[in-house]
Amino acid sequence: MQPFDVLVLHLLASGFTALVFALIWYVKRQDDVVRAWATSQFATTAAVGLGVAYTQAPRVWIGLSAVLCISVATTRLSAGVWLYRRGTLRRGVEPWAVVALFALISAGWALGSARAANLLASSSFALVCGWAGGFLWYRRRSFIDDVLGALFIVRGVVLLGRTLTGSSSWGVAVDSLSSLVLSLFLLVALVLHVTGRERDRYQRLYQSMLDGYFRSDRQRRFIDFNESFCRMLGYRAEELRDLTTLDITPQRWADIDHEIYLQLNGRGYSDIVEKEYVKRSGDFLPVEIRAYAERDERGAVVGDWAVVRDISARKLSEQRKAAELREQRLQAVLEATGEGVWDWNVQTGTVYLSERWYEIFGLDAADAIRSLTDQRYQSLLHPDDRDGVLARVQSCLDGGGRYVSQHRALRRDGEVIWLQTHGDVIERGADGSALRMVGSVIDITAQKRAEFALRDAKADAERANAELAETLRRLSQTRDELLRAEKHAALGALVAGVAHELNTPIGNAVTVASTMHDAQRELRRCTESGLTRSALNGFLDTFEESSSILQRNLVRAADLIHNFKQLAVDQSSYSRRTFDLREVVDEVLIVMAPALRKVRVELHCEIARGIAMDSYPGPLTQALMALIDNALVHAFADGGGRLGLRAEIDGDGAVCIELSDDGAGIAPEVLRRIFDPFFTTRLGRGGSGLGLHLVYNIATVVLSGHIDVRSAPGQGSTFTLRLPRVAADADADGDLLSSFRAASTPSELPHVAAAG
Repeated sequence: MQPFDVLVLHLLASGFTALVFALIWYVKRQDDVVRAWATSQFATTAAVGLGVAYTQAPRVWIGLSAVLCISVATTRLSAGVWLYRRGTLRRGVEPWAVVALFALISAGWALGSARAANLLASSSFALVCGWAGGFLWYRRRSFIDDVLGALFIVRGVVLLGRTLTGSSSWGVAVDSLSSLVLSLFLLVALVLHVTGRERDRYQRLYQSMLDGYFRSDRQRRFIDFNESFCRMLGYRAEELRDLTTLDITPQRWADIDHEIYLQLNGRGYSDIVEKEYVKRSGDFLPVEIRAYAERDERGAVVGDWAVVRDISARKLSEQRKAAELREQRLQAVLEATGEGVWDWNVQTGTVYLSERWYEIFGLDAADAIRSLTDQRYQSLLHPDDRDGVLARVQSCLDGGGRYVSQHRALRRDGEVIWLQTHGDVIERGADGSALRMVGSVIDITAQKRAEFALRDAKADAERANAELAETLRRLSQTRDELLRAEKHAALGALVAGVAHELNTPIGNAVTVASTMHDAQRELRRCTESGLTRSALNGFLDTFEESSSILQRNLVRAADLIHNFKQLAVDQSSYSRRTFDLREVVDEVLIVMAPALRKVRVELHCEIARGIAMDSYPGPLTQALMALIDNALVHAFADGGGRLGLRAEIDGDGAVCIELSDDGAGIAPEVLRRIFDPFFTTRLGRGGSGLGLHLVYNIATVVLSGHIDVRSAPGQGSTFTLRLPRVAADADADGDLLSSFRAASTPSELPHVAAAG
């Protein structure tokens, strides 16, 4: 073997050894000793590489670099052994040791030769390797320590042999081969160490799990499990191996198990579910479980494994919290209702009384109450109610069922209070005797006082209602009389209008008749003395003109009498008929003409003919006359003004009639009450307060429509009647009062819109 090949082999062996040490360093990176030895091996490899470079191209700086690397390797290995023995190393010692060894080897090189330097370097490193190997064999903590010790001892022996026999190719080859073989053993030991450590870690984790773990096959037989699972169920390991998961699962959980089985075969894992297992003692153990499918290399399910958690403590805690919550709710309810609670042990004679019970009676806990039948408790009952309360308690004890009682009691300070008590026997002996009785008591004094006050108030209200009913009856009679008076006043206005309108045509007819009578006497006189042609022609002309005038006035009077007769019949009988709205309005205008001229008010009617209605013309004329009269009295109190009356068809079945004025207007506070009965702004000056109330009742009750008003001070007013063209059937049997006697106050009805 050529020297160069030997050096290359030595370099490769040293590099492989350095790689193995790097792996050991990575695995045991918390170990300072291993870190020191690994650093030494890297430095040794670098020294060998520099030595090979020096043999090919001898340079002083290459040799010094090799000396420095071997000095570092020797010092680091020595430091590792020292740390192993002592555990600590004084700061600064290692750098000074490197400097000293470098100086020693360099001095030997300078004073002697390269062989002397090699001798010093090899012998020092060989001695340190032997020292390290001995300590590793002495430590013997693992198989890796054994291999490392052998490696360092062999390395030390080879280096010593080379130092004593001189450098030869065979020595270098043996050193390289021994390092390579031992490094392979070291690598195998490292793999075994890592595998064993991971196995130990997994085993410790597996056995130290608080949760249970098990594996089972397709038949659900247990294959493997940890100690926690055995301890959880109370079985020994050999007992559990003879069972299946079905053996420890109650029948009521079969559906859950089947669902888990379907999930494992479908998606490979199950949801986290809660179920129960049967322990060896027969008790039920609540658990939380999640299972995973176990598959072979072909993907087929061959079994499953699961993690099981004991949730009995959690369930117990949940039950305890639920019980505490129920108790808190009960306490809150009792506090909210203000009830005092008692629990009477009839057998032992002891009784529990809540704080609220003592508060109700004004007592404290020092006042001993032994039972609900002793003298101390009986003294708290009102003497008049005592026998009844005790009888109900005894009836409940004898099996009469739950009792509820309202009775009076006495507080410590002597105050009489009202109580409502409930009681029931909740536990009885085999012979039916009462063993335990519970109940509650609540102070209802305020409720009773309110009941008594309500009863007195009810009696007072009944008396007041009777008085009010009588007052309303008298008021109704008064209103009926006033409405009749209003009706008679309207009829009087009608008669006055008739007299005024007939006065002119009848007066003209009387005058013409007198003229004709005078002409006839003159004709007779002329006939006796001699009738001339001129006298006869004069008489004929006078007679023709007079008869024409007489005919016109008599026709006018006949028309007036016909219209007034129809209006009078309508207003007196309220009969229903079909009529033209304009004709009825014309009749009203004829009657109201004198009143309009008197106050110098112009009325412009814009109602077309042909608006046919099937309704009650009499009430309609009364309403229009009342609205016009209201305008003359209130809107034009100072005289002079303008009224507008118009009507139009509103939809298919209604007609809208508007009466507007440019008068004084209505104030908002008056507008809200304008249709109320007996409300007037001219009290004591001829106003009755029933005119517009009469209009409202006619519009809403008799004519089945409604009336609105819009007004503002200084801007006039507009009254709007919206009436059906075909009126609804109503009771109009001769007296308007019979149709709207029960009508409410207009301001209380929503369909009366009084807009300002």
